[in-house]
Amino acid sequence: MDIGSPLSTEDEAFFRNLTLKVLLTRRALLADDWSFDLCSPYWRLYVNKERGGFITMGDARIPLQPGMLYLIPAWLRFSTGVASPAVQNYIHFEFQNFPSGLHRTHFSRMLALPLTGELRHICTRWEKALMHEKAPPWLVLAHAHALVYSSMALALETSPEGRNCFAWAAGSGRFKPALDFITDHLAEPIRNKELARLCGMSTSHFIRTFRGALGMTPTQYVMDRRIASSAEMLTCTERSIEDIAEALGFSDRFHFSKAFAQRLNATPAAYRRSLRSASVFGAT
Repeated sequence: MDIGSPLSTEDEAFFRNLTLKVLLTRRALLADDWSFDLCSPYWRLYVNKERGGFITMGDARIPLQPGMLYLIPAWLRFSTGVASPAVQNYIHFEFQNFPSGLHRTHFSRMLALPLTGELRHICTRWEKALMHEKAPPWLVLAHAHALVYSSMALALETSPEGRNCFAWAAGSGRFKPALDFITDHLAEPIRNKELARLCGMSTSHFIRTFRGALGMTPTQYVMDRRIASSAEMLTCTERSIEDIAEALGFSDRFHFSKAFAQRLNATPAAYRRSLRSASVFGAT
């Protein structure tokens, strides 16, 4: 820290600890095969260029309109469908170190933002890079990062979900050593006693306060982080399901598939197939 610089507040420290990771960005033609029941450990950003696509949450069918940017939170269950073919530009991304329990508690709906002003300009630059066959991948990703940061900042600033997150962040810093340790040791057995020691607490006090703050037990959080990491591997690599299971501390493919399906409503094999079934063009 520079001499004379002010100390960070708890909520500033929390948001600095979040790491944005763009998993992929694509341009796709939505057709009849865009019909899925989904739940993912990462966020989705959709920009549809024509009417035709829609998502369903509960009993509500929500059309995806041109001129709008849609943010679908991680761990939110929804289904997709198409009334008529439509082009969609999209980004899959995650904020590492943002607890899954907080997603489930504070983000229970899709967030819709009108593409106006500066947000529209940032989105246009991303779309142009996405469509340009000779655009280097780093440029497409740079514009994708800029759009995610801008849209998330606007959504958090203007929505009740954002205000609730800021309120929660004020007391979250005490668990950072445990959250960092979990992220770095997913392939190993992780014990509450060790996590409590890192946070300077007794085991019983750590489990109780962790659950009160994050909305889940440490064991549940560890499992969610393993599932999130496995979903990223299924999305971004060609590693076998057996290899992914072993790399994340599961005893075998059967136990991995069971835990994965309980949280994401699909087996790892079905989840991977669903990502590849859309008709994609201009991919990066």
